[in-house]
Amino acid sequence: MDEALFTDAPRLGRHVIALGHAANNQLLRRLHYLRYLTDRDYPATGLRVISVHNPLGDGFNVIAVLGATPAVVRRGLKRLAQKVVQRDGAWLLDRRLHEIEPLPDAGDHSTA
Repeated sequence: MDEALFTDAPRLGRHVIALGHAANNQLLRRLHYLRYLTDRDYPATGLRVISVHNPLGDGFNVIAVLGATPAVVRRGLKRLAQKVVQRDGAWLLDRRLHEIEPLPDAGDHSTA
């Protein structure tokens, strides 16, 4: 993919929640191209919800609810709803999001 495809793309202009995967969401495709996301970020099972901070340099963040199927994205949305808090009339997240299930297999690190 060529960055020229995004030359005229508008900046975010606000914080955004992006759903799906790079094949069905242009913003996720751009984040994938910019290497904020990889092929492994779109699970077929479990869930993946991450925050990407200021990816386009305009001061706005993206909450990415990622998945290869609608069912996985729905699970991610349910998890996101559990993480959001209301404070002073606004909906906020207390910290960066990095919710991944199941956790990737890191291999056997035993010293036996």
